[in-house]
Amino acid sequence: MSYSRWGSSFWYTYWLSSDEDTDKYNQRFCIQDFTNTLIFTYADLSANLDAALESARKTLIGASILADQSEELLIELKGYMESFMKDVDKEFGE
Repeated sequence: MSYSRWGSSFWYTYWLSSDEDTDKYNQRFCIQDFTNTLIFTYADLSANLDAALESARKTLIGASILADQSEELLIELKGYMESFMKDVDKEFGE
C-alpha cells in the first residue's frame, strides 16, 4: 500500500510486505527519495517514532535541495508513518 508518491510529495512511502510476513512487529514501512531508501519495521516506529524521523532527516533530507523545508517534510512523513501503524493495527486486529 502506498502512502505517498513522488508526483505530489518529496517522499515515496509504502507498506513493504509479503505473504510470509505474519508478525505484526516485522511489518515494514519503506521511504524512498530519488537516491536513498530507508526501511523501518512496525516495532521500530512504535518504539521510537522520533528516532525514525531523525534518521530520515539525516539520510534523506540532509543534503537535498529541500533541507530548508525539513520541518514541513518531517511533519508530512510522520503522518504517513502514523497511517502505516494504524493500518497494521487494523490488519492485525488491534
